[in-house]
Amino acid sequence: MIQHLTAILLAATAGVAQAQAYVSAAAGVGRDNTKLDPMGILHSDTTGTAYKLVGGYGVGHNLAVELAYMSFGKASVDGGFQGESKSDGIGLDLAYRLPLNPSWDFTLRGGLLRMKTRFSGIRTSLYGYASSPSTAPHLGLAAGYSVSPRLRLDAHLDFSRNKYSHMGSGERSNVRAYTAGATFMF
Repeated sequence: MIQHLTAILLAATAGVAQAQAYVSAAAGVGRDNTKLDPMGILHSDTTGTAYKLVGGYGVGHNLAVELAYMSFGKASVDGGFQGESKSDGIGLDLAYRLPLNPSWDFTLRGGLLRMKTRFSGIRTSLYGYASSPSTAPHLGLAAGYSVSPRLRLDAHLDFSRNKYSHMGSGERSNVRAYTAGATFMF
């Protein structure tokens, strides 16, 4: 009986020893496909600066739970009238790390993102400022290179959708972020 309890305690302790907290920061290019100009006749720019901050905790077996703040940049339109939209949010993800060798790995993540899309400027149906919150699925893929046991350099692709109201109808658009950054493990 004591041998079984000892084995269970050792297994539980080994799981805790593998558990690891980490923080990550990344920046790059975001793409927000919000339809600011539905007719497509004005100059529009759908790319902007994207960034994300992540806190994660490895729970074992290459799985981690992550809490993240993400900004997908902004989309803008100019010509006759001006306007822009910005999409960002807080998300909760489950991440799976797939080690390729001691230095390289891939990470797949998925979860929910509480997005807020903010509109500002002058638009045919919108003057001033408006905001539309929504919850949407979030998917991500990352490739990482371990510089040291505590520092990893990463390249990320993140995908989600925002939802907003336009003249009383609910519309959705895709948002993406292509970022590079670093992860520090405690």
